Amino acid sequence: KWDLVEPPTGDLGNSTPAKKTATRKVQDEIPETGYAPVRFTSALNDAGLQGVMNAVFKANENWHRRISTGVLNRTVQDAIFEKPLTRKGRAFRIYYSTQPSACPPTFVLFCNDEGLLHFSYRRYLENTMRSKFDFEGTPIRVVARTSRGRD
Repeated sequence: KWDLVEPPTGDLGNSTPAKKTATRKVQDEIPETGYAPVRFTSALNDAGLQGVMNAVFKANENWHRRISTGVLNRTVQDAIFEKPLTRKGRAFRIYYSTQPSACPPTFVLFCNDEGLLHFSYRRYLENTMRSKFDFEGTPIRVVARTSRGRD
């Protein structure tokens, strides 16, 4: 019932203090959906529905998006170069990354030891991929696999 909070304009670019507060509350209460945009609508005034539909179509496009292996590897290596990870006295190395499937986009990182990958670093890599490849509105998965035969 957003009509009761403020008159709907259907203008997504107009961010009022009430919208900011509501958006923050949604993101605080459901943090696992932080990748999803928040849209405000009014069924009574038929406002904001086009913005919702645009967000749905964009999320569906991103859900099916595939990233070429070369571009993905360069992006991951750049992220590691900017913020290297060392745990338990060992450097975390990613040898190769690939996207084996879409729906949702899933990325596999072949590394020296998957046990070294901390959840916060996994989130850092997810956020790097999300911003680089514009995965707004869809979840992405990052899976680490230990590559045997390497150090």
